[in-house]
Amino acid sequence: MKELIEKAKKGNKEAYAEIFRLCYSSVYRYVLLRVGNKDETDDVVSDVFLKTFMSLDRYDHKKSTSNTMLPYLFTIARNAIIDLKKKSKDIIVDDEILFNYAGVTELPTNALEKKEWATWLYKALTELSELEREVLELKFLSDLSTEEVGQILNKEVDAIRQLQSRGIKKLRDILKRDQKKFPLETK
Repeated sequence: MKELIEKAKKGNKEAYAEIFRLCYSSVYRYVLLRVGNKDETDDVVSDVFLKTFMSLDRYDHKKSTSNTMLPYLFTIARNAIIDLKKKSKDIIVDDEILFNYAGVTELPTNALEKKEWATWLYKALTELSELEREVLELKFLSDLSTEEVGQILNKEVDAIRQLQSRGIKKLRDILKRDQKKFPLETK
């Protein structure tokens, strides 16, 4: 990856296209989970890769603890999402994203039940702090290392581990608390 980055920094469009190909799905998944809307996700991801291309000459991969550009891309994506949320307070989250996030394997079949489950899952996630939720998303859904998550969030590894542990415990407690209302079949 470092060779690709060096080639891309020197203006090699094929190298940048390869970086895009290698990183796109991870960035897209992260943004989709944070935004919850495919149209806005497409816009944010396009913006992320455009900003990355425009700032590539300033990117120093030697300072990164990762072999990929993902921490850099996720940092740009995180900032773009923050900007988006400042502009729009009413972001609607896609139900299927929430079901997938919670590991639900048996989806409800009727619309009313599906809406109730989605509301419940969204509420459970919103009971976590923003930072706990973001750590869990980056770590488990984007499959980043603890070091990479720390780099993105500008936090020490121990702080990331603590946030992760607290977030998992809180989410588990919330789901157990409410499981009588919505019995789950999970992965």
